[in-house]
Order: sequence, then C-alpha cells, then structure tokens
Amino acid sequence: MLLRSQKSNEDIDKIWLYIALDNQHAADNFVDEIYKKYDLLESNPFIGRINNSFNLTGREIRQFPIGNYIIFYAQIKDGVEILRIIHGAMDFDDDLENF
Repeated sequence: MLLRSQKSNEDIDKIWLYIALDNQHAADNFVDEIYKKYDLLESNPFIGRINNSFNLTGREIRQFPIGNYIIFYAQIKDGVEILRIIHGAMDFDDDLENF
C-alpha cells in the first residue's frame, strides 16, 4: 500500500512547475522517476536511511534520494506513506512540523 500526504502531492506539483519553466519534457520525466521511486519504496520500505532528526515526530522517518531531492517517508502497515519531497539544499531539519 502506498499513501501520499497532501504535502507530498503539493511538492510534486511545485517540482514539476519549477523544472517545467525550462523544460516541460524534463519535468514530466522527473516526476515519472519520482513515481518509480515510490514503487521501489513501497516494495522495499527499509531501503531508505533513517533520519534521526525527526525522532520528535513519534514516527520513524526515512529518506531516499532522487536527483537533488529527498523523498521522506514512513513505514505503515502493508507499505509506506510518502510525507514530503524536498530539495536537498533546504534546511529541513529545523522544520519538523512539515512532516
């Protein structure tokens, strides 16, 4: 089972728009790659690295890279929940409420 948070859906839209400003085809391809990673994470939920910065959330949050972005997700019963997709240059460790 794969769940996607509202924020992760918004992240996809923002990523697509940002890339599409230069190249719509590249934006489509990158979003397709993200969805392929979702499938990989769903079938291999332990593949991502645990991010200990988020222990305060009460959930074990993992991260998995894709290009310059990081997919943040949590294991759920029978699958994963995609929480956010954030550019690696952002200071996400200080913004726990985003998860």
